[in-house]
Order: sequence, then structure tokens, then C-alpha cells
Amino acid sequence: MLEFVKFFLRNKKFTLVLTLFVLVFGLSGLARLNSESYPAVDFAMSTIVTVYDGASTEDIETKITKPIEDEIRGVTGIKDVSSISQPGLSRIFVRGDIDNADVAKLMIDLQRAVDRAQLPTDLQDPPLFTEIKSEEFPVVEIAITGPNDQRQRDEMADHLKEEIEDNKDILEVRPVGFVERAFEINLDVKRMTNMYVSVDEVVRAIETRNVNTPGGHLESDVEQKLLRIEGKIQNKKDIESILIRSNASNQHIYLRDIATVVDGKEEAKVLTSHNGEEATLLIATKKAGADTLDLVSAIDEKISLFQEKYKGVFEIHVYFNEALNVKKRVGILQSNALAGLLLVILFLFIFLPGRIGFVASLSLPISVMATLAFMPIFGMNLDAITILALVIAIGMMVDNSVVISENYTRLRGDGISSREAILSSLQTLWLPITATAMTTIAAFLPMLVTKGIMGEFIKFIPIIVCIALLMSLIESFFLLPMRLDGVAAKKAKQQSDWFQRKFLPIFEKFVSLAVRFRYLSLGVFAATLVGSFVLMFVFNAFILFPPDQTEIYAARIELPSGTTLETTHKEVTRIAKNIHQNMSDQINHIVARAGISTLGPNDPKEKESENVGIILIYVNDDTKFNTPHTTFLNDLRKIKSDVALVSYEAAINGPPVGEPVNATFRSNDSKHLEELTEIIKLYLESIPGLRDVGIQDVFGDEEVFVKINYVKADQLGLTSQQIGSAVRTAISGKVVSDVNLRNKEVDLVVRFAPAYRKNLQDLSKVTLMGRGGYLVPLSSVANFELAPATAHIKRFDYKRSKTLTANIDLEVISSVEANQKLMDKFTEVQKQYKDVSLVFGGEEENTKESMESLFNALVLSLIGIFALLVFLFNSYLRPLVIMTTIPLGLVGFSISFYLHQRPISFLAMIGLIGLGGIIVNSGIVLITFIEELRQENPSMKLHEVLTKASGLRLRAVVVSSLTTISGLLPTAYGIGGSDAMLVPMTLAMAWGLTSGTILTLIWVPCGYAIIEDISNLFRRSK
Repeated sequence: MLEFVKFFLRNKKFTLVLTLFVLVFGLSGLARLNSESYPAVDFAMSTIVTVYDGASTEDIETKITKPIEDEIRGVTGIKDVSSISQPGLSRIFVRGDIDNADVAKLMIDLQRAVDRAQLPTDLQDPPLFTEIKSEEFPVVEIAITGPNDQRQRDEMADHLKEEIEDNKDILEVRPVGFVERAFEINLDVKRMTNMYVSVDEVVRAIETRNVNTPGGHLESDVEQKLLRIEGKIQNKKDIESILIRSNASNQHIYLRDIATVVDGKEEAKVLTSHNGEEATLLIATKKAGADTLDLVSAIDEKISLFQEKYKGVFEIHVYFNEALNVKKRVGILQSNALAGLLLVILFLFIFLPGRIGFVASLSLPISVMATLAFMPIFGMNLDAITILALVIAIGMMVDNSVVISENYTRLRGDGISSREAILSSLQTLWLPITATAMTTIAAFLPMLVTKGIMGEFIKFIPIIVCIALLMSLIESFFLLPMRLDGVAAKKAKQQSDWFQRKFLPIFEKFVSLAVRFRYLSLGVFAATLVGSFVLMFVFNAFILFPPDQTEIYAARIELPSGTTLETTHKEVTRIAKNIHQNMSDQINHIVARAGISTLGPNDPKEKESENVGIILIYVNDDTKFNTPHTTFLNDLRKIKSDVALVSYEAAINGPPVGEPVNATFRSNDSKHLEELTEIIKLYLESIPGLRDVGIQDVFGDEEVFVKINYVKADQLGLTSQQIGSAVRTAISGKVVSDVNLRNKEVDLVVRFAPAYRKNLQDLSKVTLMGRGGYLVPLSSVANFELAPATAHIKRFDYKRSKTLTANIDLEVISSVEANQKLMDKFTEVQKQYKDVSLVFGGEEENTKESMESLFNALVLSLIGIFALLVFLFNSYLRPLVIMTTIPLGLVGFSISFYLHQRPISFLAMIGLIGLGGIIVNSGIVLITFIEELRQENPSMKLHEVLTKASGLRLRAVVVSSLTTISGLLPTAYGIGGSDAMLVPMTLAMAWGLTSGTILTLIWVPCGYAIIEDISNLFRRSK
């Protein structure tokens, strides 16, 4: 070790160049880092969506959902499978076991399983399999308002979509509230009957007409020509001229004779508005690895061009801009990191002599740059979590330099030469300094065992802290000595300053008193810890991710079953306008959608039906930072509807964790499932603090059952498939073909004209071509029965299920308490419904998983720290004294969270675990010097040794702790801007380290004396 140090001292020019290389290497690493809001997390989630127009809920379940689930069941690595079967649509959501499965292989296996499923042959499109990746997230969301009578707005949106997608870093631009162009072939039933034409005859005519057929090659001795039969439709006139039938008498029936052809649009599935105006939305999603800031800058240029081009006709509103969020978050963290850096340097200059403080402070930028250089190698971005990790590490990166520099200064004051002081300091301190770094690493590294999305979300914190500490060790051992020697004064001065004169005598007297009454001190410390535990577990709530600084609120709207999409859209837009008028001074954007209600993948409240909608309310910065979410929600809840159910909620910061109460009940007995769920729902509604309690069922429209008389149908030469196809074509419409116009696929949709598809009488007018060419009315082979609306069928892990969700009032009840009450009631009721099982999801599932992971990380970190201490001191008792300092951080932690009225969150607990590895550093330094003093002065009394050692190391301990605390405080209190998600972790570490350092300085001498008393007692007993 010392030989390496001597090498760098002898070769100062080489050491200087090496330092410069580290700085340049760090700058190059910083240039390669992409800027993002959060780390890229592989959610191991996928969706499988299958459209089967005209099919009933039961048919979707039996023909689509179950066959796909049966194939998925055999795939290894699945955590759970949930599905919704509704008229015309099957949606399956698969979550992989992110901790134990190879996600890439799992997704391939799932895709193959879906491809193997035996599905109906008349599906228009195969199931759409989509993997959900966090790095492929929306970067810009745009609302385009303006006229759309002839699809002008949609055409403009489509043009902008193509321009944005021209960027190679764009994954896709998804339009919402957008309808594709389509040729509507509206059949006139009366004319068809008069001309004796059936629906299936029209369909066959269009399908056989709209084709291009290759005819091979015409070859001669010298040349060849390609032969093609051109039958593709080119325009509306071609469609109208399609020949349906002709005879020998030269009589012809064309499509125009029995139908009206409209160059129109597909039937809308979702209608949207922005700030109360009709709108078309575009959601741009980036590819993995693309830099958000650069990409959004390129998109902004495209938007500016379109705004100029369509000025006065269309308005383009960017209601979500991820680049602004990235800039804000990164800017806030950078400002706080800079403030922390300045505080660190300030404390160094206060506690260390001028030049020594300056060269010690240089360790910080050198170590930071070295850490930045390695970040791209590990695939990191510059985001909230990685910058937070750097903020945590900032103060610790100079700890080693502080301890070495302080000891160097003390030795120089004793008259020792500069180089001898450096070598002596490193010889004495390299092992304890290395141990302090390793104990901190041992505290943070077990965070990698955190399971699920949370583990993926925070994994870069321990990695960056470990890299930073290792870089700091290397820098302080090999680069710092050269700088200390370079600024050394020719003549050493006795160290005597304000700190030693004013604080040292007072501190030594206090330590002396505490050691003398050490058992009383033990009682005081024990009582303090007990009080901290009571304060933490009784007076502080636990919330995984508190909804602080909420930026987005949601209003879910549900109208009576059977409501048309247009009616729902009008009501949703009316509510959105009402919100905007009443709260315009607090809101930037309001985006409303009718036909769907979801906040994202795996939303337990997700509904897709014509009678539901959702309004997203984007608040301004003043409201975000200054208005509590509870206050804003209370104001929102004053806005109601006379015809719809409206519920409001806040979208939390952080990774997706789900609803506070999210319970899924499973059973193959639908009756028992219904009864038990209703009992639990009524019970939850009676609990104070729970609101919006509901079973997440979606009811479709009233259903008409076509009862076929199979005997009559067979006699007339009709099959059930032929009947079903004709009915679906007439009423729902059928895409019989498509044409390519201006490089766009435009569907040809055949169905009855609107006047002929309103009621059951219209349905009876459907005619089919029977045996012998006779037209057969549907009413002659079938009866029609009207049935009430049925709920969409939900399944969870291959059984039918019902999901019950509820929001909570955090001032009255926590999610943990609410879910426990639900579990207690279920245990009581299950005796009557033994075939029903319960699975918790949402916040309860994530809380349980996170707490188990945190407990495992805590145990591993304690074992790792203790093992390192045993190795360092070759003793069990000395490490035991140091380990007792870890709980001392709980004092500041619990008091600070109580005083700041903050719930204990997941990231706060992460900070508490990491805190243990930092607090023990002070204990290590103290115990090391106590042992050295005892060896150097064997005749000195233990009481005197403890007092003197504490005094000698006071400056080093105080400065190293202050530098770490000062690096955290700006982020904890938002001096450079506040980020609610990151405050709990830095607040926990800053206050925990403050109490831990103060109490450690007093407790360690007392604890050491008590251990000595016990050892002496055992020796005397022998």
C-alpha cells in the first residue's frame, strides 16, 4: 500500500496528468448520458388484444380468451394473468416474474403461445401482442382542435403523425379520438328485396371484384412481358360500378342500384376533447435508448412548422411534454447537488486550514467525474434516481479526504515533515478508512435484492453509491497525497484554532461525565430509542408513494348501460368544461376521452365501453407545489353530474403501485363470487376513510339473442355460420376488402343503411340466399329475444374474478389498515364461500413485496457490516459496540418525519437502510483511535483514553458527517427546487445521520467502557 503511495508522491507530474485524465474521462461519460425522468425499467408486462366484431361476451370468453389462456398457462415465468371479455373484444394482461424469469425469453414464449391458440377462422386480424417497456414511454402528447366535418382535422393529424414518425428515435405515434377513412357501403333493404339480392351476394361480388391477379410472363425470342389482370378499385366510382348480377337479357344490377357509397369514416371507438373543445390526440412514444431532450426538441420543430402552416384553422396544444419534466427534475437535482457541493466545500474551509481544505475539497469533483465516467458503461441515464444517488454520495466522497487531511494537519502541527505525515496518516488510517467505505457499501449493496418493479426502480442507487465510494478511496489514497505534499508549508505550525479552543474542552468534559455515569447514559439511550420506535410505528403512517406534488388528477365518468358514445362524449365534455370554468386558475390542460376509462396498463378500474369516459386534469406548478392533493380533490368533488357517476382521484408520483385497496376475488362459481363480493363491498362502504368503493364491473348494452330454427334452416339450405355472418354484416358491418389510396389502406365496409339497423324489425329484414337461389327472410328461420345487459367477464389466473377497489382518506386511514380490515372480513365470510379465493393487488401487493425486500436487505446489510467489523478489529465485542450505533439514526429519522408531518415511504425506508452503513463510520474511527491510544499509552487510565480519543477524533467525525449531511440537506428541503418523490430519502438520511453522529460521539465511549466492565467481570470470575 505505502509503496504505491510513494510512487505517486515521487511522480507528481504523472499523478497530475492522471488526475486530468479522470476529469476528461468523466466529462466524456457525462456527454454520453441520456436525460430522462426515471430509470428504464423492464416491467415484464404484456397485453394481448383480440377484436372479434359482433361476438357476445360469452362467445369472446369461450372462443378467444380461454383458448389463448390455455396456451399461456404452459409458459414458464408468469406471475399472473388477468383478462376481460366483452362484446367484440378480448383483452388479456400478463405479468411476468420479473425477479426469476428471463424477460426476453418469456415474451418470445408468450408470443408463440398466442400464435398456437386455435381461434375462429373469420377473425379480421390476429391477436395483437404488445410488450410494455418503460423505456418506450410517451414523450409528447398533443391535442389538435379545429373543424372535422370532412375529416379535415384527422387528415391534418395524420400528416403530423407521419412527419413525427419520420424521426428514427420515434417508436410510434398513436392517434386517439381519430377515425380512419373508409368507404361506407350502406345497403338499401327495400331495393335489395325488389331486385332479389342478398347480403352475402353483395359481399361476394365486392370480394371477387377488388383483386389484382398476376398472369405470368409473355415470352418471345427477344423479349418478355409481365401479364397482370387489373381489378383493384381506385375510387368511389369504381365501387359504385361493381357488378352484382347480370343475365343473358343484358340486365345488370350494379352496387349503386342497391346501395349508397359514402367516402366517409370508420365508426368511432373513442371521442376526445381538450379544454372542452373537440380534439384529435397524438401520443408520441420514443424508442429505447433515445435521448428525451433531443427527441422532443426535434418534435417541437415539426409542431412549429404545422402551427405556422395551419394558423387560424387548427390549434396544436402540447398538454404533456416529458422533456419539460426531465429538465425540471434534472435541474432541481442539479441545483440541489450544486448547493450541497458548496456547503461541503464551505464546511471543509471552516474546519480545515485554508490550503489543506482546498486540496481536500478537490477530491469531490475528481470522484464525481470518475463516477460519471462509469455510468454509461453500466447502461445508466441521467435521471431522478441516478442523480439522487450522486447527491447521497456527494458528502461521503470527501469523508476519506477529510479524515486523512485532518490527521495530516495534526501531525504537521506536531512537527513532523509533510511526506512523513502523509505516509504515517495513510499507514494508520488506510484500513479503517477502507472499512468505513466497505461498511457503507455493505449497507447499500443489499438493496439489489429488492423485488419487483421497486427493485428495478432503485437498483442504480446502490450501484452508483458503491462506484462513488470506490472512486473516492482510490482518489484519497493515491491522488490526494500528491496535492497535500504540493501545498505543504515549509515550516509546520502548531495546530490551534477556534474549534479546539472553544468546543473541544466542552465536549471532553461532557464525554468524561457520560463515561463516569455510563449505566445512566445507557438507560437514557435505551429510553430514547424506545421513544423513537413508538413515534415511528404509532404516530407515523406508512405509504408506499405519498401523493405529494400531484400534477395529474383523474375524473372517471360512467353513464347508464346502453348510452351511446356520442351521448357519453357530450356529458364528459360538459363536465370537463365545468371543471375548467370553475378551476381555470389552477389548471393548464383538461383532456377528456369518451369510450374508455384507464390510467394505464393494469389499471384495475380500466373500462372500455360506450358509456364510460375519463378526464385528465393537468394542474399548473403553483397548484402542484402549494395545494395539497386532498384540498384539490375536495374542490373537484363539488363538480357533479345529474346523469352520470363521477369519481375523482390523484395520480401519484413514482412507479406504478396501483390502488390503495385492490382485492380480486376468484371462483368458478359465478353466483358465490357475486354474493361474496357484494358482502365485502357493503362492509367497506361502512368503514370511515374509504371512498369510491366499487366492484369494477362493466355492463354492455341490452342483448338481442337470435334463436335459429335449425330444422327450417336446413330445409332451406342455410347454415348457422351463414346466418351469423349475414346478421353481423348487416348490423355491425363487415370490412369486405380494402383499397390503397395515396399510400393509405382504406377499408370497404358493407352494412345496412342507418335507417335499417335501429330495431328488431330491421333485423328481421335481413335476407339470405337459400337452396335453389331463393331469398329467405331471417324471420322465417329465427326468433329474436331481448335480454338485459350482462357484465363483461373478468378472469384472473384462469378463473372468473371480480375486482373490488377503493380510495382512502389518508388523514383517516392508511392502505395497510384498510386492507387488513378487508382481509379480516373475508376470513369471516369465506366459511360460507370456501370456493372463493382472495388475491391482493395494487398498493397492498407492492407494499407487502417491498417490505419483505427491505427486511431482507436490512438483514443482509447488518450481517455484512458486522462481518467487516469483526475482520477489522478481530473481535466480537468492539464491533458490537459499533453496531449499537445504527439504531441511533432512528431518533432523528422518527422525530423529523413526525415534525414534518410526512408518512414513512418506501424511499424513506431505503434511506434508513443505507443510513446504517454511514453511521457506523464514526464508530469505526472512534474505536480505532481508542485502540491505538491504549497501545501507545498502556499506563493511561481507560477513562482518560476514552475522553482523549473522542477529543482527538471529534473534528474528523464532525466534518465527515457534516459534509455528508450538507450534501443531502438541499435536496431534502428543496433549496434548489423540490421533488416530492426524492425528499423522503434525503430527509431520512440527513436527520438520521445528524442524530446518529451526535449520539455516536457520546455513546461509543460509554459503550466501550461498559464492554470493558463486562470483560473485567468475566476475567475476575475466572
